[in-house]
Amino acid sequence: MFKKRIRQLRKENKLTQQQLADKIGVGRATIAGYETKGKEPGYDTLTKLAEIFDVSVDYLLGRTDIKKAVPSSPKIPDDVQKLLSDEENRFIADLLQKEEIQMYLREARGASKEDLATAIRVLKAVREGKEKGTTL
Repeated sequence: MFKKRIRQLRKENKLTQQQLADKIGVGRATIAGYETKGKEPGYDTLTKLAEIFDVSVDYLLGRTDIKKAVPSSPKIPDDVQKLLSDEENRFIADLLQKEEIQMYLREARGASKEDLATAIRVLKAVREGKEKGTTL
C-alpha cells in the first residue's frame, strides 16, 4: 500500500522522483525503490514524507484512508507565542479549550505568524468588549 500512496501523493503534488528525493535528502533511486520495489523508509524519512504531503503516517502506511489526523488539541506555534504578551498567551490558552477556536486554528494553518497573532488580539478585544457589555 505504501508504494501506491507515495507515488500517488508525489504525482498529486506535481513532484518528480528527483524533486521528492531532494526534499527528504535521499537519492532518486530510493524514491523509485519505494514506488516500485515496495521498499519502506525508516521512521525519520517516513515522518518527513508525512510532513511534505501533509498527511498522517498512518495514511502513508495504508492503515487508514483518512489523509490527515485531526489534532485533538491545537497548539499556538512558538514563533506566534513570542509575538504575544503573557496576558494574550494566557487568553489564547484558555480559548484552546473551546471547540470553536480549535476549528479556526485548523483552518488557519497557512496564515502567517503575524496574521495569526493579530487574529488572537482581535479575539481578545472582542471577548473583553462582550464582558464589559460594549462592542467594537
